[in-house]
Amino acid sequence: MKYNNRTQQQCKEIPLQAYWTTFDHLNEKQFKWYIYWRQEALKLNFMEVDLSYIILFGYELINYSFNSKAAFNVSMMVHLLENYKELHPNLEKYFSTWLADMLYELKEPELAEVWDDNQAFYRVPKLYNELHHKEADKISMNIWHKYIYNYKETKFFQEHKNKIYKTFKKSILILQSIHQENNSTLLNEWFEINQTREIRRLFTSAVVERDVDDTHIYVTSFSIKNALNEEITNLFRLSENITRRMNGVNRQIKVEEENLPSGLKEKMESNFIKGDYEETENRFQVVQQKTKEEQGSAIPAKPSENNAETENRNEDKAEVTFDAALISKTVSDTTDLVNTVEEMEGEERKEEEATNPFQSAVAYSSTENSGVPSNNETEPAFQTMFDVNDDESEAEDMKAFFSSLLYEELQFFNLFHNDVLDIADAESFIKQNNQMLNVFIAGINEKSNEHLEDNIVELDNSSIVIMEDYSDLLNEVKEEWQHEN
Repeated sequence: MKYNNRTQQQCKEIPLQAYWTTFDHLNEKQFKWYIYWRQEALKLNFMEVDLSYIILFGYELINYSFNSKAAFNVSMMVHLLENYKELHPNLEKYFSTWLADMLYELKEPELAEVWDDNQAFYRVPKLYNELHHKEADKISMNIWHKYIYNYKETKFFQEHKNKIYKTFKKSILILQSIHQENNSTLLNEWFEINQTREIRRLFTSAVVERDVDDTHIYVTSFSIKNALNEEITNLFRLSENITRRMNGVNRQIKVEEENLPSGLKEKMESNFIKGDYEETENRFQVVQQKTKEEQGSAIPAKPSENNAETENRNEDKAEVTFDAALISKTVSDTTDLVNTVEEMEGEERKEEEATNPFQSAVAYSSTENSGVPSNNETEPAFQTMFDVNDDESEAEDMKAFFSSLLYEELQFFNLFHNDVLDIADAESFIKQNNQMLNVFIAGINEKSNEHLEDNIVELDNSSIVIMEDYSDLLNEVKEEWQHEN
């Protein structure tokens, strides 16, 4: 405490590396540099300095030996962390914990949780957070994929996956509305929130020269209910079946409808299938009635032939008729034959795999890892379509997307700072290119849906943001593109 008012003229920095740093560790030159650096830091002039000096100042703040006011000590600790965490990454794990401890000690648990890596914010599942802040149909498919189990990629899916994704996302809103009708929410149906009281030891790994008592904290944790996996998996399968019917395909995949709310399938059929037909019927309207036009001179009549010959030819002509029942039966038989052939080919593939030891081993490994994980597992194993961790494939898709952008669209992405662009800046840029902002963004997202199967940018209040799932990959491709150009 006797050093809290000490000042020092400018002096040379002297390196320091010590553990649990106290003033006893400093020689005369290091002491002078510390006092000078500290006095500049108080002026918010954060010069480069060794980690041990910062830790020493942190200890002064924790012990309230430099200043007795709690608000000052917390505020100064935040300043030090924010300004030195890039220079010293290890600083964050110490100062974040100590900041939380200081706030718990001051009976400010809500503020403490912001800095506490072990508290509720750390344990909130990403889907819960997204549902809490976004419309359900705006959530990325990369997040939904984690809750879809035991789905084997079909040929129809490969050809129409974007349509299936759109049907699925719109169906999430229908599912949400049914739960709301039953006085519930998706969050209530899918997540269970638990709160427990724990004893927290304060200021571990710190030098503390004052009396500190442990404290009680309430820890919130989230567990996923079985309903989440069951509803999302079967909703996705049902979305594929609905999309098949919309495309005139009668063959359906298996859906465990008992795991979905009553009436969901009917509402989806009404919304997608009947709605599409009604839209088609009303899409074309008569704009002008057909009128009788003036006729010119008549076309000369065909030269007359021998009446007897004409009658004979007419008698020889057989009358053409169409048997609707026969045609329908033929189409049905053909469809059954195609389905039978496909099933036989599937059986042949299974037999072939059974005779090939290497393929059998691969198949066993795939099957073993594709089941629903236990409650202790957090990440399921997916079939080919859900291999969202395939970095090479994602990189290629991102490069293909980036290559499809126009010059002004490439310029647009260079305006983002930390994946965020203010709408005012965006509109200013768009006006220079004589376009409308919504149309411009829709054009970019249309290309991203083609290559990435998802939107890459979205409007968020007063700004435009790049979707978190694509942020790092997009920045890598941007840097590569800028280097090449």
